[in-house]
Amino acid sequence: MQRFFVENSLDDQYIITDISWIHQISRVLRARIGDEILLFQENGNERKYTIQSIEKKKIILNAESEITPHNTKQKHTITLYQSIPNKWEKCEYIIQKAVEIGVEKIVFFPSKRSQYKIIPEKKKLRWQEIAREALEQCGGYQPIILEYKDSFESIEIDPNSKNILFHTKDASSSIEIFYKKAQKKYGIWVGPEGGWEESEIDNMNKKGFITVRFGERILRTETVGIVVAFSILYSFAD
Repeated sequence: MQRFFVENSLDDQYIITDISWIHQISRVLRARIGDEILLFQENGNERKYTIQSIEKKKIILNAESEITPHNTKQKHTITLYQSIPNKWEKCEYIIQKAVEIGVEKIVFFPSKRSQYKIIPEKKKLRWQEIAREALEQCGGYQPIILEYKDSFESIEIDPNSKNILFHTKDASSSIEIFYKKAQKKYGIWVGPEGGWEESEIDNMNKKGFITVRFGERILRTETVGIVVAFSILYSFAD
């Protein structure tokens, strides 16, 4: 059953007037009168609806069930600090997979070896749509937060977060150390394809970051953050 994220209240009758929604339901999904869909909110509330009518400028839904609440709180939260990769498609992949596994926030920023320094506004709008679609498809409820910074220096470091800096050499610890004792908040810092410059690593270490490695494995920039986030969230899951 198709799920849709909404911000409005889940009333007994729900009217859709957004043109993109109408197109998706009537043209892409080819839904018909009588078909069922699920509407859900950020707070975890969900309700089943039946399509009553499909018109050019609106779709009318009638509730078929009571509102069902779901627990959306996670014991551990992860923010992925991702240096901008050399291809925009990699950002789309990172966003999609981060939503699927339950990452709370992604902060994109250019590091010294990033090919791109500025993210176009049209890309940001596209990525927000990708995040919404991923949330609807994966069964989650909490929309991911997407933030964009123009440099490392402009990022406000959370003092309550355990910040993990990934580096392919000269790392002080192996990633296994973080699976021994759970933290409430994690910050995962991933460099671009060319890696971090030594001055960046020194700066982060001075701020209390812990440099870690993945043994002998070298993971791609679009892979490492997702793998680590998944490992942390599900190693300490109830």
